[in-house]
Amino acid sequence: MASDALSKASLNTTSDSKRRTFEGPVSGETKEADSSKDKGAEQPCAPPPPRHGRILNFLAKHGFRIAFNLFCFLLAYTVYPKLKGWSNSPPTLIFKENGSFKIVVFSDLHFGERNGDGTWAEWGVKQDTNSVRVMNHNLDDETPDFVVFNGDQVTGENLLQHNATSYLDLALTPTTSRNIPFATIYGNHDNAPHISHSSLYSHEKQNYRHLSLTGENRESSRDWNSRFNWVLPVFARGSTSEGDGVGRKPELLIWGFDSRGGIWEDPGMYKDWVDEKIAEWIRSTTHRLRRQYRSRLPPSIAFVHLTPYPVNQIQSSIVTPNPDYPGLNDDVPSDYQGTNHREIVRPDEAFWRALTVELGREGEGGLVALVVGHNHGNNWCAKSEEVPHTICFARHTGYGGYGSRERGSRVFEFAKGEAREGGGGLGVKTWMRMEDHEVANMTVLR
Repeated sequence: MASDALSKASLNTTSDSKRRTFEGPVSGETKEADSSKDKGAEQPCAPPPPRHGRILNFLAKHGFRIAFNLFCFLLAYTVYPKLKGWSNSPPTLIFKENGSFKIVVFSDLHFGERNGDGTWAEWGVKQDTNSVRVMNHNLDDETPDFVVFNGDQVTGENLLQHNATSYLDLALTPTTSRNIPFATIYGNHDNAPHISHSSLYSHEKQNYRHLSLTGENRESSRDWNSRFNWVLPVFARGSTSEGDGVGRKPELLIWGFDSRGGIWEDPGMYKDWVDEKIAEWIRSTTHRLRRQYRSRLPPSIAFVHLTPYPVNQIQSSIVTPNPDYPGLNDDVPSDYQGTNHREIVRPDEAFWRALTVELGREGEGGLVALVVGHNHGNNWCAKSEEVPHTICFARHTGYGGYGSRERGSRVFEFAKGEAREGGGGLGVKTWMRMEDHEVANMTVLR
């Protein structure tokens, strides 16, 4: 046993000796090297702390800041909107309990005008102040359920890059300050060197998402700056299996279409008609709505800024020959889609055909009216045998833009049940609410 232990000790000593000889210095520096190690020369690195340890260290250092920022985020998106009467998502459009639903249309506001050389002008500020006054009066007089901004909210060619969207804020404030839901379509003056339909839409959604119902549908246009085509259902009040107080299917559809246009020296830089791809989008959307609600389409009302060509057929055959026809008819002929590209014949044909065929299908609710703007001197509603679909001009609302006529807005009131005289179906009336509080051109569409 003793010899075995001695033998093992001898083997271990030999092994350690060999290791020291192999790993040590090759010359007589052995003692000096050993001495330097004793004095704290660089030792092998300690292994890193485990992953969960690093996370705990990070949280210990930054945890309070993270928690505070998270608290502020939750406050901004939950508590504060409720205190302001906002919702994190846009509201659902619903008929009143008495069966009525009212839309006010603001068209051609033209905020932000200035001198032709681009310098600031006091008269431009006065125009904007007057435009705000008109909208305030109209909203107080009508107390609508919904507002449509029908294009040319700003005069884009007069805007500077640093202040362009601030004029949209000014245009929207009378509506948003009253917590009225709204949607916008865009006009030719909303597209210029320092502003675009896309930038206006982005600003709207970033700042007014609790009220904005404007939609973007990429499949509705090949043009990135004109994808702002949308449809909104309006429901009747009633019980559902979910108990949310909203009817199972819509009683009205509101459509908005982007007719593009622009203010550029070279018309080749823009197209002034609804993109042809809209036809397929209208067809696919109407089919989807029929499947979704398992019913035929209800009545529809549609909005577009630039008028389709058939408006001139109605104007020349019905309105102009009759000097007593109700409403203004000062812009004859009316500018229409494709006016700045006359080399193209009827570029609006795809839009018009899909609109009238799909929304005017027999046995369904039909197209109540197509509402247009752009021509400040017109505000009539009419149809003809040749064009059996009603086209209504909105009233020039803003003090910006051409024309010195009294400003106002077009109003639509839809009534069903108790709200409709005589009952049955959906009744539709439209009129002008003028800036002096008077009502003009009361018209019964249904």
